[in-house]
Amino acid sequence: MSQTFTKVLSKMLTAVFVFSIIVASLPATAAESKNSIDDLKKIQNNIRDKDPQKIQSEKLTKKSKDVQVSNQKNLDIEIDSDNKQIRVNNKSKGNTTIGIPGSNLLTDVQTVDNQVIFSNKNAKFDVVAEAIGGGVRQVINIKDSSAPTEYDFPISLAEGEKLILNEDGSAIITKPKTEQQKNIEKKSPNDLKLNDYSIKFVIGKPWAKDANAKDLKTYYSVKGSSLRQTIETKGAVFPIIADPLFCGTQISSTNWFQNPDSSHWTLSVYPSPCGFYAANLSWYATYGDAWQDVCSATGTYGWCSYWSNDQYASMFYQFVCHYNVLGSLKAVIPGSTQYAWNLDEWRPNVGWASTVLSKCNP
Repeated sequence: MSQTFTKVLSKMLTAVFVFSIIVASLPATAAESKNSIDDLKKIQNNIRDKDPQKIQSEKLTKKSKDVQVSNQKNLDIEIDSDNKQIRVNNKSKGNTTIGIPGSNLLTDVQTVDNQVIFSNKNAKFDVVAEAIGGGVRQVINIKDSSAPTEYDFPISLAEGEKLILNEDGSAIITKPKTEQQKNIEKKSPNDLKLNDYSIKFVIGKPWAKDANAKDLKTYYSVKGSSLRQTIETKGAVFPIIADPLFCGTQISSTNWFQNPDSSHWTLSVYPSPCGFYAANLSWYATYGDAWQDVCSATGTYGWCSYWSNDQYASMFYQFVCHYNVLGSLKAVIPGSTQYAWNLDEWRPNVGWASTVLSKCNP
C-alpha cells in the first residue's frame, strides 16, 4: 500500500470519526421529537375531560396533502398543517386567516379524530386545532411551569377591519357596514340600537383550567393584528388547557313553519354551536351581528326590510331576548338534538322590557 494512499485513508477515517461524534452530540431531530399516537390521545383526553364547552369537532376531509377542510353551510374552513394556519371563508363576510401560536416550535403535525395537533415532544406546549359548527377553535395544552404564559394568534385583517376587545373579556373583528345593512337597521328600535360596525368574527371570552379543572385567570390583549392570550399559571397544577373560540357565523340556519291550528307563522332560528356559546358570553357586543346572520340565513335581507316597523321590532325583540336573557335555556327541537329559538311574526310589539318580562313571548 502506497504511503499516499495510506494518508488519504487515514484522513477519511478521521473525518468519519469526527462526523460521528458531531452527530451523536446534536439534539434530537424533528423525527425523534414526534409524539406517538398514545401521546396525542393523552392530550386529547385531557382536553375533553376539562373542556367546559363540550363542543364536538366537525368532520375534516383532505383537500391536499397538507390541507384539511370542513365545508359548512355558510363557512369553508381550511386547516393548513404546512403553513400552520387556519383559513376561514365566510360566504357573506369574506376571508380571515388565523395563525397557530408558536408555530415555529411545533414541527410535528398529526391529525387524530378530526383534530389537527401541532406539537413537538421537546416543546413546552401543544396546540390542538379543530373546526366546529360555525367556526374554529385552538386549544393550548401547556405542559409545565417552564412553558410560555403568553400566546399570540396572528389574524389577517383586510382594509377597514379592526380587532377590538369587549368589556366582558371577549373580542371581535369588525368591518364597515354595507349600505344594505344600514338601510335595514334604520327600522331597529330606538331603545336597543345596533353597533355602528358589522362584526366579521366573534371571539369568545377566554378560559383556562389546570389539571384539577380549577379555573385560572386568563385574558386577551391586542398586539398589532395579533390576539394575545395571557394565562396566569402560578400555583396551578399542570398540564393546563386554554382556549380561544373563533365564531365566523352565529346562526347555522332558519326555517319558517305555519302553526297547525292557525294561519300564524313562526321562524325557527338554529344557532351554530359556536354562536350558541358566544350568545352567553358577549351578547351586548354581538347580538346585532347575530340578527344580521338571522336575516342572511333566511335567504335574503328582503324579509327583514319589507315588514312594518312593529313586525320587525317584535321579531327583533324576541330574538335578542332569546339570545340574551334565555340563551342558556336550550329549547330542544322534538325528535332531534338541535337547539332553536322560535320567533313568532304575529306577536305584538310591546317594547323591550315587556318582551323580557313575558319570557320572550309577549
